[in-house]
Amino acid sequence: MKILENGPKGVKLLKPKVFKDNRGYFYESLNIKDLCKILKKKITIKQSNVSFSKKNVFRGFHFQTDPFAQDKFVRVLSGKILDILVLIDKKSKYYLKCFYYELSDNNKKMLYVPSNFAHGFLVLSKYATIEYFVTNYYSKKHERNINIFDKRLNIDKKIISKKLVMSSKDMTSNFL
Repeated sequence: MKILENGPKGVKLLKPKVFKDNRGYFYESLNIKDLCKILKKKITIKQSNVSFSKKNVFRGFHFQTDPFAQDKFVRVLSGKILDILVLIDKKSKYYLKCFYYELSDNNKKMLYVPSNFAHGFLVLSKYATIEYFVTNYYSKKHERNINIFDKRLNIDKKIISKKLVMSSKDMTSNFL
């Protein structure tokens, strides 16, 4: 696995080494030892989640507060998404700034998302299946979300002008 881009505040855009031959391809999707070496810190994966969504579905922006804050390791199993991160560290000059990454089954890019970011994604293909590994267990009590239409975010107008498909939870905000 190699780093394609060092993003803000610990975000890493990664790509696995892909072995191709006449049968297809093979790659290690997650190797904790290698990931810890790349991140220069020890992490423990506690949960794996898979999400299937249709075109124009927006899921997010989600995060959890301490002591259940989660780092995430995101990859696309099928389809294409625009992964959007929002920095939620109030001490940072980039507070509430958005960062965009296109992930797909074709480009095989993966994203490491530290717990100081809210995470969301927009499905760009007809369908998309996303897998993400997290470093802490889900806690409803510690779950928070930010509405994509929150004016403080300055989301790209091309995104919010689309007819987004969202859950009622994602249309609310419980972020202070």
